[in-house]
Amino acid sequence: MGVLGQIPLLIGVILFLRPALANDNLRVAYQWSQIDFEFPSEAARSSAIASGDYIAENVIPVGLEVYKRRLFLTLPRWKAGIPASLAYININGEFTSCITLVVFTSLPVRLFDE
Repeated sequence: MGVLGQIPLLIGVILFLRPALANDNLRVAYQWSQIDFEFPSEAARSSAIASGDYIAENVIPVGLEVYKRRLFLTLPRWKAGIPASLAYININGEFTSCITLVVFTSLPVRLFDE
């Protein structure tokens, strides 16, 4: 393949890499050392921890999706102590490292565990 034959390949590689190279100004918007949920009260949170219904270190998000002003996180129940499989945070422009997740359902938390 001559030099002229390599030009379309080079252009294709540049066009493919261009979006990745253009996103060098990405920044962290939300981060957690442990994921926490909004509970109705501190007593409810303490009860969930004591009963094993909430074990913070077992909560691992595997999927993210933005819809309107919400960031949804999927949280598979591979281990015990994960109170929800789908939760969200409201995107309001404030960036913090201690934001709590809201369970995306009005059903009782343990409905599918029983």
